[in-house]
Amino acid sequence: MVDTLLLILYALIGVVMAIAGIEAFRAKDNPARIGTGLFWIIMAIVFAFGTLLPAMVVGILVVIIGILALFKQIQIGKIKPVDGAHAAQAAKRLGGWVFVPSVVLAIVSIAVAQFTKLGGQVGIGIGAAVSLIVAIIMTKAPVKMIYNDTQRMVRSVGAAGILPQLLATLGAVFTAAGVGTLTAKLIAGLFPAGSHLGGVILYCVAMALFTIIMGNAFAAFAVITAAIGIPFVIAQGAKKLFE
Repeated sequence: MVDTLLLILYALIGVVMAIAGIEAFRAKDNPARIGTGLFWIIMAIVFAFGTLLPAMVVGILVVIIGILALFKQIQIGKIKPVDGAHAAQAAKRLGGWVFVPSVVLAIVSIAVAQFTKLGGQVGIGIGAAVSLIVAIIMTKAPVKMIYNDTQRMVRSVGAAGILPQLLATLGAVFTAAGVGTLTAKLIAGLFPAGSHLGGVILYCVAMALFTIIMGNAFAAFAVITAAIGIPFVIAQGAKKLFE
């Protein structure tokens, strides 16, 4: 059930990226429109069909993305801005209610994660879908506006939109390479086991330091959790808090 829902959610993300790719191809004022459109189409394929494609194929697609970035063929270009007059009118009409979809997103996501067995990832996906529906009902936005605003938002983020996935992958590579295990062995000889407070302090400080070293927290999380979080926090009794 969870895996099926995740596949559906990733497929929907792929559709959104495919829309961004189509519009990028159509942006004739962008000198790198071919490369930019190709980038989003490749991302759409990876997100929507990643589990169905051989790992080698996905790897080749990622390399192609890297080549496009190397030759600066991924550019945001000129994107039609939001209609200021329409935005001002809508803001005046909605007032503080404009924040309702964001609140709905948070509440639904937490509710699904806490009170069902679907997990946080599915919870965020369901929350996003529900909040979008609420936003459409509140604003009475036509399909064309939803289409345009969606592709504008995705294209505005550009290639930086895949940075979280790349950094998380970096953390997975570090963990698979044994960096976490080696770090745990080094710390085990210096840090006394059994100290709950010490374990938490060590984990937090190590996370901060490794984030500074790596330049991001995604890679740091995987390594430090494997090296310190599991042996010095989870194994020392933190697991009981979640049982």
